[in-house]
Amino acid sequence: MTAPDLAAVADSDYVIFVVDPTGARKTWLTGQLAKNHDQGRHPHTENVKAWRCNFGGGSDNVVVIDTPSGSSTDKLTIWLESKFSKKCHSAILFLHSLDSNPESGDMWMSWHLRHFAKAFSNKFSVPSDIYVVPTINPGSALPSETLSQRLSQLKTMTERLNGNRERDWHASIFPGVFKGQPETAWSAALLLLKDIADTQAKEVLVSSSPALKRISTKSPDSRSALKDIADILFEEFKKKKMNRDLDAIIMLGKNALEFTPLDRLDRHSVLIDLAGLLSERFNKEGRKEDLDELITLKRTMSEYVSPDKPQRQSLLLELDGYLSERFRRTDFILDLKEIISLRRAALERIPQPNRCRALLILAAALHEQFRKQGMENSIAEAVSLARAASSLCPRGHLDHAFSRAHLARYLETARLALKDLAELPFREFEKKERDRDLDAMITLGKTALEFTPPEHPQRCSVLIGLAGLLSERFNKEGRKEDLDESITLKRAASEYMSRDEPQRQTILLELDDHLFERFKQTDSTVDLEEIISLRRVALERIPQPNRCRALLNLADALHGQFQKQCMENSMAEAVSLARAVLGLCPPGYPDHALSRDHLARYLETTRSALNDPANLLFKKFKRNEKDRDLDAMITLGQTALEFTPPEHPLRLSTLIHLSGLLSERFNQYGRKEDLDKLITLKRTGSEYISPDEPQRQTILLELDGYLSERFKRTDSMMDLGEIISLSLRRAALGHTPLPNRCRALLNLADALHEQFQKQGTENSIVDAIRLTRAALGLCPPGHPDHALPRDHLASYIQTKVGKKAARAHVRGPAAGPSSTSSYDIEQSIKKAVSARVAKIPLRLLHTPTGILCNRDAQISYFEGSLQYKRLLSLASSLDSQQLESEINNVIEEYFGFATLSHRWGSGEPLLRDVEGKSIDDLGSTDGVEKLQMFCALALQRNFQWAWSDTCCIDKDSSAELQEAIGSMFSWYHWSSLTVVHLSDVFDGGSLAGCVWFTRGWTLQELLASHTILFYTCDWSLYSKSDAVDHKSDPALLEELQNATGIAKQHLTNFYPGMDDARSRLHWASRRHTTRPEDIAYSLFGIFQVHLPIFYGESAQNALGRLLAEIISRSGDVSVLDWVGKPSSFNSCFPVDLAPYRTVPQFLLTLSDPARHTSLDLDKAQQLYSSLNRLPRAGFVNSKLTLPSTVHTLTAVKLQCSSTSPSRYTYEIQASRLRPLNITLSVELGENVDTYILVRPWHPKTLEQQADRDVDTVWKLLEQLEQPFNALLLKRSLRNEYKRIACDCTITACIQDITSTLDSEVLIPEIV
Repeated sequence: MTAPDLAAVADSDYVIFVVDPTGARKTWLTGQLAKNHDQGRHPHTENVKAWRCNFGGGSDNVVVIDTPSGSSTDKLTIWLESKFSKKCHSAILFLHSLDSNPESGDMWMSWHLRHFAKAFSNKFSVPSDIYVVPTINPGSALPSETLSQRLSQLKTMTERLNGNRERDWHASIFPGVFKGQPETAWSAALLLLKDIADTQAKEVLVSSSPALKRISTKSPDSRSALKDIADILFEEFKKKKMNRDLDAIIMLGKNALEFTPLDRLDRHSVLIDLAGLLSERFNKEGRKEDLDELITLKRTMSEYVSPDKPQRQSLLLELDGYLSERFRRTDFILDLKEIISLRRAALERIPQPNRCRALLILAAALHEQFRKQGMENSIAEAVSLARAASSLCPRGHLDHAFSRAHLARYLETARLALKDLAELPFREFEKKERDRDLDAMITLGKTALEFTPPEHPQRCSVLIGLAGLLSERFNKEGRKEDLDESITLKRAASEYMSRDEPQRQTILLELDDHLFERFKQTDSTVDLEEIISLRRVALERIPQPNRCRALLNLADALHGQFQKQCMENSMAEAVSLARAVLGLCPPGYPDHALSRDHLARYLETTRSALNDPANLLFKKFKRNEKDRDLDAMITLGQTALEFTPPEHPLRLSTLIHLSGLLSERFNQYGRKEDLDKLITLKRTGSEYISPDEPQRQTILLELDGYLSERFKRTDSMMDLGEIISLSLRRAALGHTPLPNRCRALLNLADALHEQFQKQGTENSIVDAIRLTRAALGLCPPGHPDHALPRDHLASYIQTKVGKKAARAHVRGPAAGPSSTSSYDIEQSIKKAVSARVAKIPLRLLHTPTGILCNRDAQISYFEGSLQYKRLLSLASSLDSQQLESEINNVIEEYFGFATLSHRWGSGEPLLRDVEGKSIDDLGSTDGVEKLQMFCALALQRNFQWAWSDTCCIDKDSSAELQEAIGSMFSWYHWSSLTVVHLSDVFDGGSLAGCVWFTRGWTLQELLASHTILFYTCDWSLYSKSDAVDHKSDPALLEELQNATGIAKQHLTNFYPGMDDARSRLHWASRRHTTRPEDIAYSLFGIFQVHLPIFYGESAQNALGRLLAEIISRSGDVSVLDWVGKPSSFNSCFPVDLAPYRTVPQFLLTLSDPARHTSLDLDKAQQLYSSLNRLPRAGFVNSKLTLPSTVHTLTAVKLQCSSTSPSRYTYEIQASRLRPLNITLSVELGENVDTYILVRPWHPKTLEQQADRDVDTVWKLLEQLEQPFNALLLKRSLRNEYKRIACDCTITACIQDITSTLDSEVLIPEIV
């Protein structure tokens, strides 16, 4: 640098005018540029100073001019006239202090620039390039928010300069803040020089001026000159360790790089230095732009180094690190791809033994790629690389745990990916299918499964995901091994799930599909059996209305099993299922045609099998093979017959085959129903054959035999009449050759003999004797069969004679006095029946027929029963006492009935729906099906009668409805069994939360019933125990107590009445009814009250009437202890039962016998007598008369109040009570005398005193001493009271036991 006494500015010089409105920073900056640290010059001096700067290498044509800071421009004008050259190139370095507001008048940039421009005469051009440098005092305490705001304001002002109409300024702002550092000063100067050179290049595209060649950035010479300046400054400042401006040095470095040609050898070193500085600043400040520039520099630097040099590997590792950092910030996928490419390249250059870490970092990048893009091959490769790394690091290796941890993490990702795939919706699954590498995913899934132990929580998800992938590949390529493996995986996955999980049902359905596909390929019966098993399980989980397709699927599988193995039970079940489907899908239903076609196909298969000699089923039937399922074959035959119309050519053969099967089963088991069916089939079969065919005679003889067998069992005269009247034996007799007619004659004679025995018909025995004589004529003495007709004839004659003698005996003397007449028995039975039916409902359902019967019909059924006839026949065998006992037992058993307790649902049948028809003929609704199932259960448990509140009450008759509600408790009490249907409890459910326990009417049904059984939604018993009464099951009784809050002794032995009324209200407080007033009516039976029913009255009116009755009959004032909203019926009654949910509790004061000595016995005795004379509470003329001890309010002080809602906190003082602090919802008036606190009194709480017993009196005082919930009453002008402040608890405490002696007694009338 030269001295400031500059001789003159040359044409080739570059001039920098330093302008500072305050002058505070100008001397610092010019001093740094000139390396002249003599800064003693006053900031506002009017002298001009200039320096020629020499940077070395001959670059000395930069002139820095320190302009005056005052308002006068004369000194600068004089200096310009004497030393400035109009051909030189100049610019302005404008210093702006941030210590002052940029918008203040003294700091206006445009004003100062206009002032500066006035110094230039017309022969000189005013510099147009302006570089604004923000400055600040190094010790400034300016807040960062203010600094940022002023920088923003300065940028705005700089931008406005560029649009100045007075002068064509080209202004830009320095990106840093000058605080006195030399590197900042020279960074600003260098950037300004660059702007000057750029402006010069725009003005003169080609110039021969040596100065221009030396500095212009558009020519090699000028770029070289600027580079020399930048290099010198960069080299000087980058070595600086303390108090350096890193931003400015980096800017110098960037300029140095910009001015360094691509082919210069030292460009690489500039890149390295600049990257180091950017890295340093990034580590300090974390700027994203530094990270981006670092990545660009590292890429560029790697291109300058050959691939074999170690330095290149270091550069690529650093590039990897910076790319990883940017990816971590931005999730930019291209960065991740470059990272993977770099790591692959690095892995290729590492020898095998040292590859562990390189494998793992590449695996980590691939793992991240999978997480971001879902590329299956990426995670597959990551797992493969981690396995390779793990094999290179065996146990004991330093990186063994590290590699195992990586492998575990990638496997977990793979497992979760397979889990997500398993849970993917179908549409997304299809969309994803187009993008995936299926083989890679399957390989990945197998690896994940291999490393997922059975107890791992994701094992099931991995199984499902892998199975889905294998299934997908099977659908595309048809590989059998994929199908086999998918089946195995689906089986394993299903074992990890509970039976109730919906996903398990999905897995089993998919397993069914795969097994069926393999069955179609292999005909494997093992697969078919598993398919059947799966479809049975699926069927159990499907509700009744939606079972159509599931039933048909199972039927198809069973039909297939029959076709493959000829298992008759399979075909029978298939037909049965198809019939069930047809019942679920009536005509008009979408699946009706499908179910009908399935059934037709199965029936055709059955008919063909039964009539085709080549069919295995036909051979089984003919050979009576032991392995056949006789029941299944009969079912098949019955179904085939049902759907074989009379005109079908196979109708007769089907009849014959079915009767043969039934005959075989009848011979084995002797079932009556088989015998009945056989008779029907033989009758029908005989009608298909002409009378002359021998086969018809065979069928008639068989029919004869079956009718005879049934007659022996049942004594049915109809059977006997048919044997004779149909002339079966006569027809057989007519077709029997004469020598063989003996047996036929005797058969017909036997039938006539039986008819005589049963009916006493003279003609029958006469014909029997005649026929037997004819048979004897055909078998004379010496004939092998002679003894047979001889013995028959003797027997018939004896029968005829003996019957006449018996009749004569009956017409003999009258019975003795000890016997009971028929009339007396009938009267006794009638009396017992009347007593019994008086205890049962007016109408009952007859369970065998499903018909609703009134009491007359019930009695009529009984009089036609075998039990009634048996009672009539007991007259001669029992004495009167035994007979009466037997009559009562029989009637009690016969008229035993079951009751239904349930939550009303949709489609409940009413009386008008059921009257005059059987419930079995009603249309199918949920309510009808419930009623039918209930009656079936009652019948199964041997009850002929059943009662339901849906259809057994005429709800249109107010009188009958009144009687029913009044009697309902007793009906449930007298019922033999109460069946409870829990419609919202399923298999494995619990009673907690069941809606049945929230309904009002079910409370009395639970308490009244002696014997009760709970059934779940599908009508299976709730408890698995063998108990015939669930109230006798300890575990279930415990569960009932928890569900209801009712103690066990009340659940098992409840007695209706008024005892402990508040507890009974508490039980009902959480229950609800559809009609609001029913909540009160449902409690009539529990409290044993009989009140009128007024449907349409308000709920609070109905409840008020009930509470009034309870108090009037019992005097129990505990029902008045509640907090809530008062009823309009009476202010002491709640609007509903909700307040009774809370059970009052007090901390009792312990008895202290030591205080007895202080007792004023006379006063205590007077108080006892006063309370003893009090009547119990009552309800008269809509007023509650409430005997009470009274505490008059003596002072009321308002403590505070609030609105929304209104609340008033008072300190209350009352006679004989401790002061109370209570918060009320009502504001108390100023007249304290109108308010009293009362303690309701019930006489039964008073122990009866014997002969002035001191202990009894003392117990009374101790009782009065206990804390109590007081009622706050307000007196009206008519001397009536009304309870107020019902919505808060007022717990009162007596001052001391002595004060109780002065207790006042009052019977207020409360409205």
